[in-house]
Amino acid sequence: YDMRSDLVRMGMGKAIQTRIPLRCFKEKGAKLGAVGSAIRIQAGSGSKMSIRNVRIELGGSNALCPQ
Repeated sequence: YDMRSDLVRMGMGKAIQTRIPLRCFKEKGAKLGAVGSAIRIQAGSGSKMSIRNVRIELGGSNALCPQ
C-alpha cells in the first residue's frame, strides 16, 4: 500500500495513528501467504519519518480501507 498521499494530507510534525486492515491489502491483490516481513518502508531522498510502534493485531477491524 502506497501511503504517500495519506502522509501529505496528514501534514508534517503531527503524531498520527492509522489502521489498515489486512483485508485491504488482500482486496488490492496482495498474496498474504507470501508475506516475508510484516512491514517494509521505503522513502525517497530527503524523506524523514519517526515510527514509534507497529502492531499486527487479530480481530474484526471495522476500519475502512484507504482510498
